[in-house]
Amino acid sequence: MKNETQKRQHRESSTYEHQIVLKDGSKKDILATATPSFDGEQFLGTFAVFHDISNRKTMEKALRDSEEKFKALFESAVDGIFQLTENGDIIAVNESFASMHGYTVDEMMQKNIKDLDTPETSRLTSERMKRILAGETMTFEVEHFCKNGQPIPIEVSTNLVTIGDQKYILGFHRDITLRKRTLEDLNNSDERYKKAQEIGQIGSWEYDIKNDTFWSSDEGLKIYGFNPETDIFSADQVMKCVIDRERVNQAMVDLIEKNEPYDLVFDIIPLNSTETKTINSIAELVRDEKGNPIKVTGVMKDITERKRVEDILLQEQYLMSALLNNIPDHIYFKDRESRFFRNNMAHALSFGLSGPDLLVGKSDFDFFIKENAQRQYEDEQQVIRTGQSITKEEFITRTDNSINWYYTTKMPFRDKDGSIVGTFGISRDITERKMAEAEIELKNQQLFKLNADKDKFFSIIAHDLRNPFNSFLGFTRMLVEELDDMTLEEIKTIVVSMRKSATNLYRLLENLLEWSMMQRGITSFNPVSIPLAGNIIASTELIIGSARKKEIEISYAIPDELFVIADLHMVETIIRNLISNAVKFTKKGGKISISAKVISNEMVEISIQDSGIGMSRTMVDNLFRLDEQTNRKGTEGEPSSGLGLIICKDFIEKNGGMIWVESEVNKGSTFYFTLPVTARNQNN
Repeated sequence: MKNETQKRQHRESSTYEHQIVLKDGSKKDILATATPSFDGEQFLGTFAVFHDISNRKTMEKALRDSEEKFKALFESAVDGIFQLTENGDIIAVNESFASMHGYTVDEMMQKNIKDLDTPETSRLTSERMKRILAGETMTFEVEHFCKNGQPIPIEVSTNLVTIGDQKYILGFHRDITLRKRTLEDLNNSDERYKKAQEIGQIGSWEYDIKNDTFWSSDEGLKIYGFNPETDIFSADQVMKCVIDRERVNQAMVDLIEKNEPYDLVFDIIPLNSTETKTINSIAELVRDEKGNPIKVTGVMKDITERKRVEDILLQEQYLMSALLNNIPDHIYFKDRESRFFRNNMAHALSFGLSGPDLLVGKSDFDFFIKENAQRQYEDEQQVIRTGQSITKEEFITRTDNSINWYYTTKMPFRDKDGSIVGTFGISRDITERKMAEAEIELKNQQLFKLNADKDKFFSIIAHDLRNPFNSFLGFTRMLVEELDDMTLEEIKTIVVSMRKSATNLYRLLENLLEWSMMQRGITSFNPVSIPLAGNIIASTELIIGSARKKEIEISYAIPDELFVIADLHMVETIIRNLISNAVKFTKKGGKISISAKVISNEMVEISIQDSGIGMSRTMVDNLFRLDEQTNRKGTEGEPSSGLGLIICKDFIEKNGGMIWVESEVNKGSTFYFTLPVTARNQNN
């Protein structure tokens, strides 16, 4: 009985996988099925079918890494596809996997992979999972229980996938019930063997080197479009179908003469057809007992459909890569911890990096100041928490203190099950636009000020310039019409009034000219060292007469050794305007005091204090604005345009100083301004 069992085992087929290393150092995974051949009790040899599963594993990996757009491919795959956690919980399956076991997808998602094991395979599953989680890629056969309690044989291929810091097992299930049954039947029936080749679309072939003849199985003939009943499968006929004949011929020569591996993918046009097929043909050399090559035996598979899918996948990947790397907008993907795991070239270049891969694993904290990086992190966590997109304009300050403006949209990034696993964003650098907007805003403000200044200028011309002229013209009319009847005293009075009007008119015209030259940018600026006391006293000489008429006392408290660096003409204009205003708005018998002191190593402060009528808070706030009406007549009706103070402010700022005023109604005003001090003062 034992001998019978051994004989039966000896006659059974065996299927195994192994990895081969090609001459160029590359590796291929092979699935081999070996079937012994007997003539009664006589052992004739072993017939082997080799199937290259390297491409299948490559496609499995591509499918794992594929993005949402390949979801339809995932759902429609014939093979069962599953994803497990580290402890074996099922977190994703396709319809094929669920129906293969007699469950719905929702039912399957409630299970652990061990729930499907038979008692004999449960222990093996635990051991295999440890090996897979250690990084080993595995392909094995296992038996699973279906929902109806029936076991089915399954071929499993698994890989470890890491997303962020989480490890997952991604695998493919193939129901090999039919294959198992077919292999068993092949021992008893050549017809079943042919059926297996047809199902697998695998044809076997042989080349007799000595006789220069070819043989092919029916499936091989079918692949090449040959009719087994009428067509001769000869070398010449076969090569007529091959498009790249030279490469295929050379590969056969290299196999026979150099024993180089024969594993080719090439295109053919089958006999009596116009459509191109893609073939994968694998062969090995058979030698006699003396080592002489006698034949080549091989298998061929029609991989047209697989090649089409691969081409589509490659094209999609190329299109996505081309889009990401050529679009000027910044595109990036982040995990739940806001770490980059995919970026486009524009985004990498914005950080000064030469390629997108250099960003992987980094976060905004590596490139932005802490406050900006924290803001980005909080926005992304909000997107993950709520599932709602965020779109806004924001400025970013980098660690090198450079600032850029971006128009950014951040969206939730979901896996194939709809779970949010991170964020992805699209940003556009709008720094130039923002700078242009700021420039436009500045120009608008300047234009507004220019219009206001223009209006004020015309107002001064229309009102303040008209009054002195009217007075002057009135006096001249009186002289023309009444001169013969006037006394000398009356004429003298009119002439004095005319001189006063002419003087006021001259001062107004002088201020208008100064303001106009300043607005046009043609005022000369020549800073020199100026003795402050002498310059101030000289500037008040023209005003002393007006002060005496109003019995106003002017006092000075200015050190003789005090010097400033400023434009002499501008300083004279500043002093003249400020003291003239003090006289104008101080009542008869009042006082004006002028003082100066060094307030720092860089500046001198000059103050002009009067006991005049003072100003309200509102008037003080608007005093140096041309677009506000602040002019008023002096205590004895002296005209005022308000333009003098504007000129003073601009001249003082031109010289590097500043002006301000303290005032109270009916208690007088004090005007302060500063000018740069000279080295002479610093030494003192």
